[in-house]
Amino acid sequence: MKIDNISPLTPPGSVTPGKAGDKVDAVGTRAEPGAGEIAHLRPPTGDGQDIDTARVEELRQAIADGTLEIRADRIADGLIASVRDLLDADGGGQ
Repeated sequence: MKIDNISPLTPPGSVTPGKAGDKVDAVGTRAEPGAGEIAHLRPPTGDGQDIDTARVEELRQAIADGTLEIRADRIADGLIASVRDLLDADGGGQ
């Protein structure tokens, strides 16, 4: 399991609520969408299905029901394995 693009958590109270999809510039004011900000999705490759939609729906339902079990030990094991893979690929990290 690899996790990329991790950003630090922001302290409580430092984020102002807004509408989903609002763009905010560097000073915190709402920015108008420009022509260069349109997202283009790549077509799926391989079997045509990059996302396990059944699993996504299962997770959504578990969140909605309040029954989602967070297994910190499994998450930690996956992160450790990922770091080991990165260190091995980098020649031992030394």
